[in-house]
Amino acid sequence: IIHGKDKEKKKEIIKTIKEEKKVKLRKEDFMFEKKESETLKRDPGQINGQQFIIDTCRNCKIYLKDYSAAINVYHCDNCEIFLGPCNSSIYIRESSNCKVIVAAGQLRLYKCVNLKLLVFSLS
Repeated sequence: IIHGKDKEKKKEIIKTIKEEKKVKLRKEDFMFEKKESETLKRDPGQINGQQFIIDTCRNCKIYLKDYSAAINVYHCDNCEIFLGPCNSSIYIRESSNCKVIVAAGQLRLYKCVNLKLLVFSLS
């Protein structure tokens, strides 16, 4: 049986351990923005079901090799994009001249031009 100061010290240690285990998510880890002529990737375990955003990329090769909740692709041009499994929707907007491979519950396109698509989707 732990009493007094020892009991409070134990609670403090447990609290510290729990805080150290919490992973702080950083917005920039879940987006590629304003990139040009780069190879960009996220490996398994780096997205872990979070939403991911790809915005204003030009002449890039993009590989998301992890599952995600949703993916938004905006204003991309002349990119090769591989998107791993997505639980819900992938939105591609105002993009052109891209090759895209996706696996998603749903794929939505808006104002896109000259996309080459390989799609696995439930709808």
